[in-house]
Formats: sequence, structure tokens, C-alpha cells
Amino acid sequence: MFIPEKNKWYALKIQVKGTKIAGYINGEIVIEASDNTFPTGGIDIGVLEDAMRCDYKDVIVQKL
Repeated sequence: MFIPEKNKWYALKIQVKGTKIAGYINGEIVIEASDNTFPTGGIDIGVLEDAMRCDYKDVIVQKL
């Protein structure tokens, strides 16, 4: 399980191919899943912890 450190930047990558989803942090895969709930649409980045703040920079979305 990944636990982020406060005041540290991480490289986050999410790769979606069909129903397969893979999540990477600093180049290492940390989660894989399969989901067909939303076959089309956009992206959303958020935080589930109420006390945590996240900043994002250089967000790039590209077709694979």
C-alpha cells in the first residue's frame, strides 16, 4: 500500500486501455483494475482524505 509523504512530489501515471486500468507512482505500478462503468468520458483527479491537500502540475492527457 502506498502512503504519500507530506511536502513531497510524485510522478503519477494512469493508463487506461479498454476496461483495464493501471496506476503508477514514480514509474512503479501500484494498482491494476478492470472496470467498464464509464466506457467514454473525461478525467478527474481528487483526494479522498479530508485533511490532505494535493497540488497537481503538468497534467497531460493523451490518446494511446
